[in-house]
Amino acid sequence: MFVKPDVHIIARMLIHQHGAQSHSLALEKADELSAEGNSGGFAYWTRVIQAIEEELDTPLSTTIH
Repeated sequence: MFVKPDVHIIARMLIHQHGAQSHSLALEKADELSAEGNSGGFAYWTRVIQAIEEELDTPLSTTIH
């Protein structure tokens, strides 16, 4: 059985390797998985995106109402 790593570990690794660009890379991955119909993968990468935002302590995406 494959266990996905904790989203915070993935977020920290991406930030370490790619800096602020990690957010864009995670968005691209989530979009790719969504387009493939992989809802579980999309949900996981959405949590990675949130963890990246928390780690960077600056929300890079905003919702306009």
